[in-house]
Amino acid sequence: MGVENKVSYDLADVLEGRCKISQALIRDALYQNLYVLPSTRINGKKKISSAEFKLVVDKLKGADFVLIDCPAGIDVGFHRAVSSATEACVVVTPALSSVRDSDKVLGLLGSYKLESVGLIINRIRPDLVARGDMISAGDVSRLLRAPINGIIPEDDRIGLCMSLGYVRDRSSAGRAFSVLASNVVERGHRAYDYMAETRGIGMKIKRLFR
Repeated sequence: MGVENKVSYDLADVLEGRCKISQALIRDALYQNLYVLPSTRINGKKKISSAEFKLVVDKLKGADFVLIDCPAGIDVGFHRAVSSATEACVVVTPALSSVRDSDKVLGLLGSYKLESVGLIINRIRPDLVARGDMISAGDVSRLLRAPINGIIPEDDRIGLCMSLGYVRDRSSAGRAFSVLASNVVERGHRAYDYMAETRGIGMKIKRLFR
């Protein structure tokens, strides 16, 4: 989101009383009702317990949504984040190693009382799926026995979007993120048609000469 240079206080500062939570929140440049609460930046700061983390999340209950970016892996950080969540979106790529890891995560999430658990299938390549060199989004969903909340295709423009701090709606990833956002708001499972670009006459000609 491009807010790294605006960080003055973080989560640990809130818990240790050095600032109010309103002072730690950073407003997005484009969307006036979107804020970021930075996580702890310095390893030397005190370890944050699940109970302490929940205290901060509870202070944000006035927001329409509180999105918790869970750290990778299934260690203490994972359990600390999930303990304050009511729903979960598991991000998985269409690679067997990622599917296996996500299967473990889904098993752990089953021990929590979550209202819903869904998948976000990230970095999928329509051309590789069409050639049979990559498993499809539907295959990932069936293997993991979980519904799809969003499908985000591989998009070279994401690197540019990261430097800008936002995703362009005109990009394929931008359109896919819009569908994902609608699904989160409406608790739906509408699938983004990531294979649409492989059905054009241009792609058919490319496959013919490949």
